[in-house]
Amino acid sequence: MLRKKTFLFFLLGLMVMLCLAVPAWANGPSIGPVTPATVNINQEFDVNVEVNNVINLAAVEFKLSYDPNILEALSVTKGVPAKAMVFKDDITTGLVWFASTITNQADVYTGSDVVAVVKFRAKEEVGSSTLALSNTVLGYWDASGTGAIPHNILPAATVNVVQIVVPTVQTNAATGITTNSATLNGEITNTGGENCDQRKFQYRQQGAGTWIDAGVQTGTFGTGAFSFALTGLTEGTGYEYKAMAHNSANWGEGSVVQFTTNSEPQVLDININLNPAEDISFTRPLTITGTATGPGADNVAWQVEIKDGDVVIASHTPANGPNFTWEYSPVEGLPIVGSYSVRVVATPEAGAPVEKVVPFNIYNYPLKITDLNIVNNGATHTLSGTVTNLENSSQPVVGICQVTGPDGSVVFLEPAAQITVDALGSQTIVFTFNTPQAAGTYKAELFIWLLNDGIRTVGTPKDTTFLI
Repeated sequence: MLRKKTFLFFLLGLMVMLCLAVPAWANGPSIGPVTPATVNINQEFDVNVEVNNVINLAAVEFKLSYDPNILEALSVTKGVPAKAMVFKDDITTGLVWFASTITNQADVYTGSDVVAVVKFRAKEEVGSSTLALSNTVLGYWDASGTGAIPHNILPAATVNVVQIVVPTVQTNAATGITTNSATLNGEITNTGGENCDQRKFQYRQQGAGTWIDAGVQTGTFGTGAFSFALTGLTEGTGYEYKAMAHNSANWGEGSVVQFTTNSEPQVLDININLNPAEDISFTRPLTITGTATGPGADNVAWQVEIKDGDVVIASHTPANGPNFTWEYSPVEGLPIVGSYSVRVVATPEAGAPVEKVVPFNIYNYPLKITDLNIVNNGATHTLSGTVTNLENSSQPVVGICQVTGPDGSVVFLEPAAQITVDALGSQTIVFTFNTPQAAGTYKAELFIWLLNDGIRTVGTPKDTTFLI
């Protein structure tokens, strides 16, 4: 205990003898204050007194001067060495006097850190205060003993006391408005005394109660414009928004600006329906139905055309109105099978004409052969085919079977007798032929036609192949 007290008294004496700053080298140990550049009226803040590049630091003393008209010193607490004992922490008008020392050599500090923290309060007067160190002493304690550490006193620091208020923000008109997006625009016109640390927008649908944050940014922002591309909006809907910026005083808000998202332009729309969807013939007419919706639909002028490629083969002008129905029957002179189209032009009283083209196929006879099969029984071959699309169940159907050999020559040709219609309205025609021909691939073809007051309509031929 006696040794600790002796060392403490020695340091006290050392500090008295070294009350003047000791000249030092450029990059050697130093001590100085670190302060915020700007504080608000009535704001409490800390000033750190820091040492740099010290070795075996055992004792610290300094006097810190300030302008008592601008600042009020509230307290001073020690930093490093962590186990130092404070024996001087006087606060007087315009001056803080601090001194500390360790009492055990093992508690020395080496490095760069805060040796004391002085808490201040800015008074209610805007101005600047210089904070300067004087009478600084740094003492060491190592195996060789104790002594003074030569050091630099760093330059004085200045604290500016300002009256920080919320930022002034301007909300500008939205740009780039589409059906579901818009660019929000704002501007910080005055930071309120310090740079803003956040800026953002808030938006909502007009009439809604809750604001939604958008484009939140964190950083350091002075005066100037900022924007955010807002997406996910609803078509043809009114929105309102405001630009905002934040500093230590709070959020500043711009005025509320409104905008409305665009709507898709309303145009006439037409729907065309064809029935039946295939196998149109002069016995199976095509029913065309057109319906108009949208502006001007109540009094649409219609024009309907049946086209074979670019050639118009039939046309019709329905009465004006929101819809029409037209039954089209192909003439017998058209090609047996063909791809055609329905072209419909709808013209409203005001606005541009609307055109739609719908394809369909003409099958210019009612008969079709399905399920054509060859059954072998030794040298006997039976060809069977089912005829459909009859106009009525009592129509007789005539058929001819032709068989050609591998070299293309006809080896069988025979007409069929009339066959009774089955319960489904179809007729089955069967040909049996014996062809003692050479081995190879043969083709069997079935040709049919209707008999109704003579030959009326030829049906679709059908063929299949078989091996002998």
